[in-house]
Amino acid sequence: MEKAKNINVNRKRHSGVMKNTMFLVILLLTAAGYLFFFTSAQTIPGGNSVTATKMNQPLTFDDQRTVTLTRWDYSPEQSVMEIEIEIDNQSFDGLDNYVFTALSKNLGQSELTVIPIISDKDFYVIQLADVPSDWKSVSLRIKVDDPSKTDILKCYANTESVQTVPELHAKTKNEYLRDRLLRKISEYQTEIETLKSGYDLNNQKISALEDKNRQLEDGKKYQTAEEIEETNREIQSNKNQLEALNTEQENNLTDQAEYEQRIIKTQEQDDDLI
Repeated sequence: MEKAKNINVNRKRHSGVMKNTMFLVILLLTAAGYLFFFTSAQTIPGGNSVTATKMNQPLTFDDQRTVTLTRWDYSPEQSVMEIEIEIDNQSFDGLDNYVFTALSKNLGQSELTVIPIISDKDFYVIQLADVPSDWKSVSLRIKVDDPSKTDILKCYANTESVQTVPELHAKTKNEYLRDRLLRKISEYQTEIETLKSGYDLNNQKISALEDKNRQLEDGKKYQTAEEIEETNREIQSNKNQLEALNTEQENNLTDQAEYEQRIIKTQEQDDDLI
């Protein structure tokens, strides 16, 4: 009789443990569901993980058009973004007007107000107003303003890809063009500095290899015939490296000269806009 009571108690305890376990599993699944719901915008396309469109990289659009983003600035104080766009219409169909729309996304999604600043056939500057402070990504959509055209190009920015600035003010077309030219000059100067650093580094390698070969040549007088053969192979290997490095140095100087010429020509363009 006592044994039967113990079995019954154990069954009740086991049943209670099973109920508690099931309740815990349901609670965890529910919590996971809420967590996914509230964070999904940050992990699926449209959240901060969205791949940003690269600056200065032409994108094919409507077969014979290319769109290039040259600047995407953001002023948190003004809740405004400003985007600079180049459009090259190789179809020459005379359809050079475009419609721009934009969406901001975080947990939700909202349409942004698009303000055209400059619209000049192949050069456009637009501003996006009332950007939410908690935005994670922005999608800019571009469409040819013609009923026969249905292709839509989507460009993306996330919080890491935009250039944060204190404030944004509308400018004239020439002012925007001059700013763009000055950015190009700065980029060319950066390239030249990078090339100069590489040139100096290669010079150090060349000096080290030449010193090594002189030491190897001096050491041959104390070597056997077999050792000399091995040393000659090492010297030849170093000479091959020296030849490759010298070719790199020639190309480096050519590239530096090219960027110097680009700076001169770009400066001339800038002077013509004054």
